Amino acid sequence: MSETQLTGILPVLAAPFDNEGNVDYGDLESLIDFQLQAGAQGITLFGFATEFYKLSEAEKARMLKVSVSRAQGKVPVIASVTEQCTDLAVWKAREMEKYGADGLMVLPPFLVPAGREGFIQHVLAVAEAVHIPVMVQYSPVETGVAIEAKFLAEMMAADENLKYLKVECKPPTPMISALLKVRKSPFETLVGYAGLQMIDALERGAVGVMPGSSLTDIYCRIYQLYQEGDLETAIQLHNRLIPLLNYIFQSIEMIIKWEKV
Repeated sequence: MSETQLTGILPVLAAPFDNEGNVDYGDLESLIDFQLQAGAQGITLFGFATEFYKLSEAEKARMLKVSVSRAQGKVPVIASVTEQCTDLAVWKAREMEKYGADGLMVLPPFLVPAGREGFIQHVLAVAEAVHIPVMVQYSPVETGVAIEAKFLAEMMAADENLKYLKVECKPPTPMISALLKVRKSPFETLVGYAGLQMIDALERGAVGVMPGSSLTDIYCRIYQLYQEGDLETAIQLHNRLIPLLNYIFQSIEMIIKWEKV
């Protein structure tokens, strides 16, 4: 897929497991079908909502291949690189590109926080290793590394593959405004955290939202209304989601359980 654009609603897929704890690839295909029918502009694998920490390397490889095959080029498939060692992250990024990923999302080291310089060097090593768009997942709570907007903007300008920055600080929207004010290259921002602040994020210039995969039809409807200029109705529909999102956002496992109900 040339000139891949990562915009709109890009759900992070849940990993469907069978009763023995193995990935159910038939259910994965059904989940992808739902995303396409609901109007998703892309699908994402191996985020926290995919429970990447519970998947073997063989399962990740097969999930990516199945997803690329099922998507049939209709929407981009984004694969998250979560390896904690830079050498392994580079190897994984190249493997994911080989298996057909249209874009990568990089979650910098978090088990042993690398600090600002380590964060940046890790990201740049991955970006330099591939030829597809790279999104940086900026999650200071999860990674233990908080970086000022100006340094993130400098990092994004250091490699032409760095096209997107997913902002997941709390709250994300002031950082989105700060990033777009100081950016030195034409990167775009997206927001995660179940789209809890999606309206404000879009108003500040974000181009996409990366929620879970169970309510894609609703997120797509909100995004469509926003794009059509019906801000009032988009806000009303989003407001109906907020109590649920606040409730399930108490822990990652609670979110995952809801996604699979």
